[in-house]
Amino acid sequence: MKKFIKVIVLAMAFILVFATLASCGKSIDKIQKKAEDAGYKVNTQTVGSISVLLIRDEDNGTAAQVTEYEDAKTAKEAFDAAKELMDAAKDLAETAGVEYKQDVKRSGKVIISGDADIIKKVW
Repeated sequence: MKKFIKVIVLAMAFILVFATLASCGKSIDKIQKKAEDAGYKVNTQTVGSISVLLIRDEDNGTAAQVTEYEDAKTAKEAFDAAKELMDAAKDLAETAGVEYKQDVKRSGKVIISGDADIIKKVW
């Protein structure tokens, strides 16, 4: 009986630790609330299993897009492609002597890309 109780206690501890670690990622709902609280205009759309949140600063015309994918693998593939394009655009901007204020970040299955200032405020 003591072994059985030890196994149950260990299993419950493992589940608790896993649930805590799994919940540490960004959520599109929390990002939406931060954006609304910061005064940004927010539009949401769901296409199949992908949720998209567009955050706009109407004062200066900048925007950021948050995309929540069905799984982390798909999000990582999309992030890698977006990061590659963003790095190329940054190199072109530097060559042209233009300030480049775009960024892309990923947490789990959520990606945000767009204006760096918006990303800092809502991420």
